[in-house]
Amino acid sequence: EEIDKKDQKAVYGYFHNLENSIKQDYQQHSHRNRKWQDKNELFYEGIIAFGREQFDTVNDPQKVMDHCISYCNLLEQKTGAKIHMVSLHLDEGHLDENDELQHNYHAHFLLVNYNQETHKSALRNAKILVDEYKTEIKTYTDKSGIVKQKTVKTQEKTGNQRKALYDFKQIQNDLGQHFAKLG
Repeated sequence: EEIDKKDQKAVYGYFHNLENSIKQDYQQHSHRNRKWQDKNELFYEGIIAFGREQFDTVNDPQKVMDHCISYCNLLEQKTGAKIHMVSLHLDEGHLDENDELQHNYHAHFLLVNYNQETHKSALRNAKILVDEYKTEIKTYTDKSGIVKQKTVKTQEKTGNQRKALYDFKQIQNDLGQHFAKLG
């Protein structure tokens, strides 16, 4: 809302300035005055795809957009990253064999992979509490006939929790649970 989104120069300028300010913030708050490495991914685009039948059943794009925004807020809360854009696309698709338009309903969001509070990469450092499960040692024989053992997590919870990386699997689980309310 600070810039005209149709003005490409203004949009690129906004993100260029944002990138520079993040790099300066990182260097200012890093130990030993380290610079942001170019290999670090600062921007990620996420896409949420919706099934045609479910989208048509909801039949309320504003409700879907509200869910997209609240999911992005949840993602920000859990990772410390910042979502700078959410866009619901309703006008794309393809023609089927009967020349009928089959919509490809989806939403894009742009995540800035930097936590302003910790001054670090957000997704790399995002931790959540997860349940611990009991483990047991399984013995098996591999293809060459050698007997080996491995530790396997059981379905039984210990009642304790531990910190774990908020990874892609957790993001997908939260996404599914969040949009389950819409069917």
